[in-house]
Amino acid sequence: TLVLTYTYILDPATNTRMVYYTIQDKAGNVATYTDTIILDTGSPTGTIIIDGGANYTQDREVVLSLTWDDDISGVEWVQYSNDNINWTSWEALVSQKIWVIEELEIGSIATVYYRVKDRVGNISQVASDTITYNPNIITIVQPREGEHIKGIAKIVAICPSDARYAVFEQRRQDSITYQAIGTDTDQQDGWSIFWETPIDEATYTIKATAYSENNYLLGLGIISVLVDNQPPIGTLTITPSPASRTITGILTGSVDIKSVLFECGTITIAYDSNLPFGFMLDIISWSPGTYTFSATMEDFVGNKGTAAIDILIDNEQPLAKIISIDGDYPGAKILKGSVTIEFTGKDNLTKIFGTPTILIDGTAEYPASYWDGENGTYIWNTGRWEDGAHTLQIILYDSVGNCGQSHVILVNVRNTQPPVVILSPIPESLLSGTISILVSAPESTKYVAFAVGTSGETWFGLDKTGTRTMDYPENGWEVKWNTRGFDDGKWIILAEAYSITNKLIGSATTNIILDNTEPVIRLIEPVEGFPIKTRENSVISVFFSYTEKHPSLLTILVLDGTKTIAHNTISDGLPSGCITSFEPLVIPKPTNNGTYTLEIILKDRCGYSSRDIKYSGVLVDNTIIIEPFTIVSPDDWSLVSGTRTIKVVGPEGIRWINFMLGTETESSFIVIGSDSYIYDGWGYAWDTKQHIDGEYMVRVIGYDLWDKPLGSDTIRVTIDNTPPDMEDLGTITLIPKRTEYLEIYFDNIVIKGSVNTGVADISLNGIKIDPIDGKIWNIIPLIEGTNTIILRFRDMAGNEGSYTYTVVYIQPRITMEVNDNGGIVKNPNGSTVEIPTDAMLEGRRIAFNMVLDKEGKMPIDSNISFLKAHYLYGSPIVFYEITTDRGGYVFHKPVKVTLAYDDSNWDKNLNYVKDEGEIDERRLCVFWYDEIGRKWIKIESLVNPASNTITFFTNHLSIFAIGQEIIQSMISKLDVYLTRNPFKFGQETTFVFSLPEPGRVYIRIFDLSGDLVRELLDGVHYTTGSSVNWNGLNDVGDRYVGSGIYIYQFRVEYYDGKKEQIIKPIGVVK
Repeated sequence: TLVLTYTYILDPATNTRMVYYTIQDKAGNVATYTDTIILDTGSPTGTIIIDGGANYTQDREVVLSLTWDDDISGVEWVQYSNDNINWTSWEALVSQKIWVIEELEIGSIATVYYRVKDRVGNISQVASDTITYNPNIITIVQPREGEHIKGIAKIVAICPSDARYAVFEQRRQDSITYQAIGTDTDQQDGWSIFWETPIDEATYTIKATAYSENNYLLGLGIISVLVDNQPPIGTLTITPSPASRTITGILTGSVDIKSVLFECGTITIAYDSNLPFGFMLDIISWSPGTYTFSATMEDFVGNKGTAAIDILIDNEQPLAKIISIDGDYPGAKILKGSVTIEFTGKDNLTKIFGTPTILIDGTAEYPASYWDGENGTYIWNTGRWEDGAHTLQIILYDSVGNCGQSHVILVNVRNTQPPVVILSPIPESLLSGTISILVSAPESTKYVAFAVGTSGETWFGLDKTGTRTMDYPENGWEVKWNTRGFDDGKWIILAEAYSITNKLIGSATTNIILDNTEPVIRLIEPVEGFPIKTRENSVISVFFSYTEKHPSLLTILVLDGTKTIAHNTISDGLPSGCITSFEPLVIPKPTNNGTYTLEIILKDRCGYSSRDIKYSGVLVDNTIIIEPFTIVSPDDWSLVSGTRTIKVVGPEGIRWINFMLGTETESSFIVIGSDSYIYDGWGYAWDTKQHIDGEYMVRVIGYDLWDKPLGSDTIRVTIDNTPPDMEDLGTITLIPKRTEYLEIYFDNIVIKGSVNTGVADISLNGIKIDPIDGKIWNIIPLIEGTNTIILRFRDMAGNEGSYTYTVVYIQPRITMEVNDNGGIVKNPNGSTVEIPTDAMLEGRRIAFNMVLDKEGKMPIDSNISFLKAHYLYGSPIVFYEITTDRGGYVFHKPVKVTLAYDDSNWDKNLNYVKDEGEIDERRLCVFWYDEIGRKWIKIESLVNPASNTITFFTNHLSIFAIGQEIIQSMISKLDVYLTRNPFKFGQETTFVFSLPEPGRVYIRIFDLSGDLVRELLDGVHYTTGSSVNWNGLNDVGDRYVGSGIYIYQFRVEYYDGKKEQIIKPIGVVK
């Protein structure tokens, strides 16, 4: 039954109800309608802030800042009240409102109430904010808001002129009650009072209240200060870094620390600006022991506090030793099956950390089977390893990360029985004198033959039987070999085992090295009898050379008579071959200058020593002129990047140099490296990439052996590791548009621009750079399709950058078959030819090409200013060539032609802005070329500047061009210009000139030497608006001139006897 109303109960849980209403007429037609309603029972919310949250107001008129929110229907109305009883009428929402608070006494608190209502009538809870009414605010000028104070502090306030006394009070931040400080009644030193601040560290509120003579409150002022009468408290934490032998100290604690001084005993430790109150210290050279590190803190009011910590520095390696293998001496022993390796380990300062490991063959590492802190064992199953020689070594660490290693033990594993094994010497051994060759052979062996050789082809027999050993090794054979008399170098030992029937059972070889030559050594400096000029307490540098392939121990002694007063030895790292310098020898402070004896002894790894070389008469003279201490590289005020070596020269006596980096103040210098090896020159390879770009000061300080400074030098450099980019380069322009992707319709484009003086070199697919003014340009020939052009450039600091352009070249031509139904021929540049139906009786092939005047062969007219392609080299004229496959064809209906152009056609200076006065776009028109009359004829056309097109109708096709007629005026002077300058081989340039009156014209081309190259015109009569072409050929006519700069002379002789000439350069390029 049809009803007009229906009641629904909305459910708050679902919130939204959509009602569908369907109605049906008597014929059975049905229509459905819907509507939606949302249930909103929630109250909106709102907030209020008076005067941006200020505590006081001098004016009853305040600004209320309001916010509101409602998720469903939205807030629409608002009410205000001063007493939460009397409310304003509901009014529209605003985010800020001017409001007048109720009249109050000075110092009273005003409250403003605020509530909002949403669109369905829900009202929010009341929000409120308060502010103190203080029309005469007292200004406390000392101390300042937020200032740190301590001890007895002076409080100064500015009060109204009618004030008779001022009351000062204070309260702690966690208290609500003010405590009296005092009252000032005489105003002798301003309204002020002295406050003895509490022994506390907390925020306090200071209140100053001014009263009149009759005790009337005039105003008050309040500030907050930090009372700090407590020393700063901090905790110093030291964290070791065993891998780099450094420690890091971090101070944590009070937030009001202003400065920190880190010390260890008498040593002041530099503050590391990269750490929050911390330092990083290299302790690799420190002696083991316990050290006390302290941090002296000072807060913003001068209170001082100290934090300290004791740490144990341990730079000693723990000790490790293999004691036995299966209870026997761990020498060259044959092992099989499972064996027990016994070892010990200890550390003099700390404990062994973790479980030691056994290193087998230098790579495989296994934890110990048993470890009690000092002694341990490892059960090694040799059956899992190949037979042959193996090495064993114990690796362990102490609690600070020092690594200890035992000596490497050589063992032989034999779980199978090879025919013959040479047990000793081991391969590649260095040998001398008489050695023992020990071989293991099968039990069936009757004898073993021994031989040696150098090539494996020629052998020298040593013994055909050998001596059988019954105890060690099992089934062992031994022979003695006196290696003296054999050449030094590599040898091969051959052992062959034979049976009782003299049958060869097996053989083995091993390679060894012989060295029976004594080392040879020669002193270079000091020269015997020549005085050594050193400073007192400095060093003597001893330079010498030696010849020895296997040096082991080098000893240098300085003798005063028979008494050794100085010595130096080195056993590790001696290079083989010839060495030319050695670590300097320390000479103790002698009582007098005198003569000393220098003795050098060199031993090789085979035990041979050089004959004792003694040089007497080495004079020591402690008088010296100190050489200047100078940084020789890089130069002062220079530009640096990457890794740069800092080179220094200094006086004798320098033992080591610190290299430091800083800014303008000396306190900001940090050590970046050091050098203690003079023989390759004092220097340091500085990685400048570890620092941000900018100006720095490089300082070097040289120290003697006792760490006394002997000299310093400072230079200023600028770090630049930032690659240049397009913004640094200024204007680099890819024509016709500056973009990373563009389409172009001609196969040559111009790229040009300029760079700033910070760029040292530019490489751009052959583009040249003029180093004087930084301007670059070149022609980029394109291939059809996608072209990638990359610019690469480098700045004066050597940083490199690049930029890439992508250009898509589209051939500006199209050929299309059109039948009698007509059609549209569209050139890729947007130009079209629309042929209507029945304009042709039969199909024709229509060709539409855009042609550039590249060769200078297209006809031109000096009375017409044609549109040119300024973004292409030489700014050629653009012609539109539209033809059919039957020349001279006339259409039966007019054909609509639309030619497209762009703004670049009159942008001569290539700045992407139309050149003012170059071409009036409104006067553009189309011209077609009459080949019979050899002239250009204007066609009625319509210009559309908005779309950059020009449209006309024609009944035939030809060569068309866009341009405008030149308004002829009386020419008052000689005018000459070239259509291309410079121009390329294979092209032409045109001399276009106008004369103020008829005359005879001479045009000649000269090279820079003044020789005539080509005579284009010789006294030919001309008038206004004439032109002559030059294709780059010389007077012979069959060869082109060379690429370069030439001079043209244009001279005219008028019939009245007057003469004029113009001399200008013209360029020809490949």
